[in-house]
Amino acid sequence: MDSIAALVVVAFLAFSGVEVMVGGIKVLLDASIEEEVLEKARGIAWDHPLVKDVVSVEGRNSGSYRFLELSLVPRDYDLRDAEKISADLKASICEEIDNVEEVLFDFSVERGESVPCATATDREGKLFTGRFAEAPCFELVEIDTSTGQVVSREHVDNPVPEDAVGRGARVAVFLARRGVEAFVSVEPKLEAGARGGSS
Repeated sequence: MDSIAALVVVAFLAFSGVEVMVGGIKVLLDASIEEEVLEKARGIAWDHPLVKDVVSVEGRNSGSYRFLELSLVPRDYDLRDAEKISADLKASICEEIDNVEEVLFDFSVERGESVPCATATDREGKLFTGRFAEAPCFELVEIDTSTGQVVSREHVDNPVPEDAVGRGARVAVFLARRGVEAFVSVEPKLEAGARGGSS
């Protein structure tokens, strides 16, 4: 039994060593990806009905492997749309472009002359110091990017029920649909669902 166990351990270590070696070789072989590949990936992204704009397409070759990263503006800021876009485009890109090892997506918003921001408040308009999702209200503020001045201000109630499942993510989606691009919070770290839906 000891000899069998030793063989198993040796086999595992050998397999791990091969994985590390292959990963190292991929890094050493990094090179710029062909422009036609980037343009093909861009065209695939543009053809998706839920994509409003393709901000950038970047990539690299690692030996025979290709790694792509796309920055997109979705037509609607919904977590479900983002998941669908990612799944659809990854499948299409891997099918139409050879040797694609990984496809990463970054969803952004269109930048204009002003930036819509939000912060959590209580019903009197004072800064809320509790958890992001538990805030009774939000202050929506639009800031002029050239002057830093407040263009508009709106106080809205938190529409998500207190007992709702995934409340943080739902609140984030609500703010994203209102066009919010930045969120100011006293929380040291927003929950994962909230980070996925807003900045």
